[in-house]
Amino acid sequence: LPWRNSDFPLLAAEVEQRRWLQRVMLAIERCDARIIERRLRPLIQTDLGRWLERLGKRRYGELPPLQEIPAGFDAIQDTSARICQLLTLAKKSDAQALLPELRRHTQGLLETLGALRKDVAALHGQQPAQHSRPEISILG
Repeated sequence: LPWRNSDFPLLAAEVEQRRWLQRVMLAIERCDARIIERRLRPLIQTDLGRWLERLGKRRYGELPPLQEIPAGFDAIQDTSARICQLLTLAKKSDAQALLPELRRHTQGLLETLGALRKDVAALHGQQPAQHSRPEISILG
């Protein structure tokens, strides 16, 4: 589908979230908090967060999925920070126990981003709006 270059951070966010989950899994596997600790950051310090503040809210602020993004992102970062703290304390098994929670939060954010992407495309007349969430699985 045609896509505005200025909306690219919305597309890239899906890739970045999958990459983040992989990075956290690697940190747990190696019991090395350094792999993720320097990259923990609030939403506003990410490309997605800057897009939300500058263009996203102005263009698509009325779309329900857009309003769900901050809470989904924060849940991922909060869980990741807890994992990082446990790894710092060399509590690998406790950190590993949080992985299903992190996967659920990531899955939820990916679904929200997918729903927003569909709604944005519908606004631009590229496809009919469907308010059901796309099925994206990272759990398998």
